[in-house]
Amino acid sequence: MTKQEIDTIRERSEKATPGAWSVDTNEPFSCQINGVFSDSEEKYIFYHDPDGEDTVNRNNANFIAHARTDIPALLDEVDRLQVECAALRSELLFEKRSNEAFKGTAQMVKDGAMKLGTVKKEVSMLTKALALACEFIPTTCIRNADVQSCVNMCIQKAKEGQSNG
Repeated sequence: MTKQEIDTIRERSEKATPGAWSVDTNEPFSCQINGVFSDSEEKYIFYHDPDGEDTVNRNNANFIAHARTDIPALLDEVDRLQVECAALRSELLFEKRSNEAFKGTAQMVKDGAMKLGTVKKEVSMLTKALALACEFIPTTCIRNADVQSCVNMCIQKAKEGQSNG
């Protein structure tokens, strides 16, 4: 039911004679719903069934009489449920956004862990290269004064050691 449909029903309800209505079965009419009577105090649906056997019209009269209080109560409940539904939708949207943010954070942690693994491998390789350089430089490179060649050679030996170990 749309808000416009509910508002239209509410408007009709508010324009009707206010208050609770009742069914009057003591009028001397034939077995039928005869009309609505309203004074400042009470409102009636006139219904007369001298034999007490016309349950259809009695049920209709009761329905009409109670509609005056039932419809506003139902409309109020619809309003309450719509507010509750809107609040739940907002909460669900917040949860969805939180989950998406968590997934993004989890992916960043995963990516960071992969980068950390790569950095650890590079540190390991550089540590081995430094160890080789410390052994190699004093004897060969310093005599030849070709530091860049020594560094390149150390790196190459570290890579070979990394692939073998």
